[in-house]
Amino acid sequence: MNQPLQKVTKLFLKSLGLNDYLIREIIKGANFSVIQNGYRLYETSDLIKKINTKLSDSKTKKSSKKKLTKVLHTLQGKSNVIEADFLQKLPPEKRIAVLKNQLQELEVEEKKIEQETDELIQKANAMLMAN
Repeated sequence: MNQPLQKVTKLFLKSLGLNDYLIREIIKGANFSVIQNGYRLYETSDLIKKINTKLSDSKTKKSSKKKLTKVLHTLQGKSNVIEADFLQKLPPEKRIAVLKNQLQELEVEEKKIEQETDELIQKANAMLMAN
């Protein structure tokens, strides 16, 4: 089982599939504890209470309840993802080789993404200069 989260942002809730309306409903009246990097961090325990209240409301739509249940499970650390170490039975040398290969693949992918990002930034700067 995953560890439950202590604090979350509205952006995190949005990344879990909640729309702006549901996020506003959940954080309404909840106090944020800290502002970090410009984002308000909300206590997970407060949000869990708010989500449970929203789930028990008969006016909440079925589709909203489904989304809220998913978020609730994530906040409580009850994700359906099971962590497994598939390299566990390999000898240490083989594990290192596999992990090294994965790292190299990720580095290549990272370079591609950095290049695409640089190109997009250049295009954006060119568009700004044109205006």
